[in-house]
Amino acid sequence: MSRILFTAVSAHGHVLPMAPLMEAALESGHTVALIASADLRPLLESDLPLGVELLPAGPMPLELATLAAERTQGDLMQPTVEGIGETFGGVLLDLSLPAAIPAARSWMPDVVVADVFNSVGPFLSALLDVPWWRFSMTVHPPTSWMEAIAESAGERYRSAGLEPRDPAGTVQIWPEELTVGEDPTWSDAPVHDMAFSAHRGRGSGEAPEAPATGRPRVVASMGTIFSDAGALGELAARLAEAGVDAVVTTGLALGESVVGSDDRSVTWVPFTPIDGLLRGASAIVTVGGAGTVLAALAHGVPLVLWPHGADQPLIAERVEATGAAIGIAGLDELPGALRRLLADSDHAARAGAVAESNASRPAPAAVLQRMLESR
Repeated sequence: MSRILFTAVSAHGHVLPMAPLMEAALESGHTVALIASADLRPLLESDLPLGVELLPAGPMPLELATLAAERTQGDLMQPTVEGIGETFGGVLLDLSLPAAIPAARSWMPDVVVADVFNSVGPFLSALLDVPWWRFSMTVHPPTSWMEAIAESAGERYRSAGLEPRDPAGTVQIWPEELTVGEDPTWSDAPVHDMAFSAHRGRGSGEAPEAPATGRPRVVASMGTIFSDAGALGELAARLAEAGVDAVVTTGLALGESVVGSDDRSVTWVPFTPIDGLLRGASAIVTVGGAGTVLAALAHGVPLVLWPHGADQPLIAERVEATGAAIGIAGLDELPGALRRLLADSDHAARAGAVAESNASRPAPAAVLQRMLESR
């Protein structure tokens, strides 16, 4: 049996897509740990598989982005390429390694699995001389981003007297249908495709009750990074205009009071595993984070996408190109876009085609077996 150490940026959208691979490892008798911020412990206890051990190290996203913006004199929510490099290749290592190194040395993994933006896992791989695997859960980042991250991280490797190790391989859940010809590819190691799924958590996965009106049921989520209370309120008001029954997640809106529509067609729910929310949904409105987008497509649910930052514009472009989504630039466009999406069955058919293709991709257990056999 193997000891498998997962490392991820301490955000729901980076950690939760790895949960199926963690679950497959535990079910096969392996030992699993996760290096992430101590503030993610509630998520581990409610949403990750039983048996995952948290090795606390590193910052939450706001602290990570704030310090990177200070160092580069950049915009907190719209960083430059230099800012992206400093965020994930500089600040992340500086704030994580003091706790991550002793924790990893004590735990002593046989293999490391790191999310595509996480530089801690590859560093620990070089330090401990164990193989590492990249976990790619989103559209391939621009080459300039990856080069900037490597450049910033390189300074930390040199200071430690280490040489970066190439990955043993890449586990990729981002599907081929959502790529275009000019997208970069992972060429530094073998790529193993894996089926993606909507996050279930540990609960029953039941959808919240909504009025039985016969109107389309629409889920709306701004994710966990961009869940601004003011925008959520306006989002709910626009959904009420669209003539649908809406379920709106408050996400992690920092405990702020959400002021929006009190129309009975809008049901508010806290952060909830998305698998249950999507059951019976006719559409989802979201900012376009990779986890939410893949969850919707796993269910064959078409999307209205309102991208904000990070890689969301890239994701939105790819999904719109398939016909499974309509993009909007602002919430004033939402009622009309949603009506068009629901009126044209081709959008649902395109989303369903992605779901059907995904169902034939290798399951996490099969991918895990290939990973461990290749060591």
